[in-house]
Amino acid sequence: MTASYNEIGLLVPATIDAFTGYRYYSEAQLPLAERIRVLRNMGFGLAVIQEILEKFDDAYEMEKFLQIKRRELEEEENVMRQRILLLDNAINWLRKDGNFMDYTVSLKTLPERYVASIRQIIPSYDSEGMLWGMLGEEGGPQDIQADNPCYGMAIFPDGGL
Repeated sequence: MTASYNEIGLLVPATIDAFTGYRYYSEAQLPLAERIRVLRNMGFGLAVIQEILEKFDDAYEMEKFLQIKRRELEEEENVMRQRILLLDNAINWLRKDGNFMDYTVSLKTLPERYVASIRQIIPSYDSEGMLWGMLGEEGGPQDIQADNPCYGMAIFPDGGL
């Protein structure tokens, strides 16, 4: 069970109705309640909110908290995007031939790396070699070295991008 605002001393009610247990807050507590609400909506937990509020007036510390949360949310977003992609692929596979999961799927996370790319419209799939040649010409003078292993990839969108 999660601790309440009152239990951790984050937002202590001005009064509590003895009969109903309803908590009442003073007008002076409204700015604090709003800060807590905004931080909760950003995804922070109560323990972290308490820590943030202790450093609320330090813009540098506040930015650190916000940047950390932003990175966490971006990671969660990436996980969700991968799950949605897997679901979409499974749905498309089912629609195509009704055979579900008769293949092996493996997701891999590659280390961060620089990428060189070219985006062009080519007349046909078998003209892909033109793009690899262009990439070689552009990268040659810059002495770009292929990483080991070098991953080559071509994307062929069927729609209007």
